[in-house]
Amino acid sequence: MRYIVAACLLIGFLAPLPVDNQDGAYNVTSRLAWCRTDAACIHEVAHALDQQAGWVSSSDEFYKALQMYLYAEIYSKGITELPASILEITYRGEGGNAKREIYAFIFQYANGNPDNVPESLRGFYDWQKAGKLLLKLDDSKIYWMN
Repeated sequence: MRYIVAACLLIGFLAPLPVDNQDGAYNVTSRLAWCRTDAACIHEVAHALDQQAGWVSSSDEFYKALQMYLYAEIYSKGITELPASILEITYRGEGGNAKREIYAFIFQYANGNPDNVPESLRGFYDWQKAGKLLLKLDDSKIYWMN
């Protein structure tokens, strides 16, 4: 019985468990990702990139670049789809994870393609690692993002 409890705790600790009917999840301890859709897989790849880069999404540099991007886009074009989505993530109550979610959302929105990421934000993604992780994606539901 003790081994069953220990195994359940270990699986719960290492498994990527989605919350609130999400289409994907990434476990920072095991670096395992689970996803139901292609878009969710790309989103979880971005979380892995973020972690492997030392949580670049939490850096002052990323935050300032994001603010400048939003300001320039909204000033020149008004609220378009990407800036509106970023603002929605910011204000929907993600707590301390809002920057991580924005980082992953931008990558997902760009479909993992550097040409589709706003130029001022491209340098915050490791495109070589991104390519390797994206190549791992197939019809599976769980991936080791390492």
